[in-house]
Amino acid sequence: MTTKILTTAIILTVHSTVFGQWTQIQSGTSSDLKDVHFPTNNVGYAVGDNGIVLKSVDSGGSWQTVFTDSLLSFTSVFFTSVDTGYATAGNLYKTTNAGLSWSEIITDPFGQIGEVYFVNSNLGFASGSGLHRTTDAGSTWTTINLNNTFSSIHFPNDTVGYFIGGPGAADQLYKTIDGGLNFVAITNGFQSIKEATYFLSSDIGYICGWYGGVLAKTIDGGVSWQQVDTIGATQCWDVHFINKNIGYYIDNSGGNYKISNTIDGGATWTSQIVANGVYLNAFYFISPNLSVAVGNSGTIYKTNNGGSLGILEENIIGNATIYPNPFSTLATMKLDQNLKNAALKIYNLIGQQVVELNGLNGQTITLHRDNLQNGMYLVNIIQDNQVIKTSKIIIND
Repeated sequence: MTTKILTTAIILTVHSTVFGQWTQIQSGTSSDLKDVHFPTNNVGYAVGDNGIVLKSVDSGGSWQTVFTDSLLSFTSVFFTSVDTGYATAGNLYKTTNAGLSWSEIITDPFGQIGEVYFVNSNLGFASGSGLHRTTDAGSTWTTINLNNTFSSIHFPNDTVGYFIGGPGAADQLYKTIDGGLNFVAITNGFQSIKEATYFLSSDIGYICGWYGGVLAKTIDGGVSWQQVDTIGATQCWDVHFINKNIGYYIDNSGGNYKISNTIDGGATWTSQIVANGVYLNAFYFISPNLSVAVGNSGTIYKTNNGGSLGILEENIIGNATIYPNPFSTLATMKLDQNLKNAALKIYNLIGQQVVELNGLNGQTITLHRDNLQNGMYLVNIIQDNQVIKTSKIIIND
């Protein structure tokens, strides 16, 4: 193992512009940003080409450059505290001073370390030509050779974890139930899943990839998988679910680089943002509603409201008005005459469907409170299996 210390700091000013329900944040760099991670609600880091390391202390509202090195290209970052973090750039690097300097702690013979993930402050993994494991915060590492190059890691708890790896496009999913001491290969039937894996629990999880357009779900710990319906052909680069109903993925297919979300477990998806022709590479959810996404050319987006669980105005092909809103007993909804054989679904704010009406055309309907409790609800109008309008209603006494 070799060690070298890299140090630099550049302070940049920032400002933001509004884009839909996500806010585009000025990053102060044109370097491609590859990953983002927040160890606390306020403090976060983004990394990318030219060894760029950006830091935010206000939940992603503004950023400053704390490190650069033109010889490095960071692809993954994970901080276990506001000061201690790890980043990959072919080899593995560590900082203990909030990103101001970095020490090389693992040298991969093929320069293939591309992902770092920590289960807790001591137990961590780095994926490269082998799978590297530490139990002492990176002081020592054990290399596990499974004859694969690993590219994505996620643990829903301290003992159960999932790893994606494989030569070329023949990707393989591995599972551990003992914190990474032993592994079992899981058959998934998909050609490329190397971009991301995310598990809500030991049993419920998602895998995705760009080659062949895969976004798939398991509810039995990987024993069986089902392709999740999406908007057109997908090139999935990252995926995150808040619960079994509400989820997000980054889709870089067809020249439309966007974030889409679902509030019905993947049955229907809504495009929230189209990122002006630049790839989005990763996002991080600080909380269910607060997320930061990063991409090429220094692109950063932030939402404080889950993207409003809505869609871009130019995608709305139907319209509706609801009055009164708020209401206590009933409300009237007037649907646009262009709507044909549409469906209306109402969800509470944890993603549970509470009302469904089908076979709607351009008409006026009455929404009855029935047994719904006081609070805010989301109303989706769906036509041809696509959400074309999302509204909010409030019920109170």
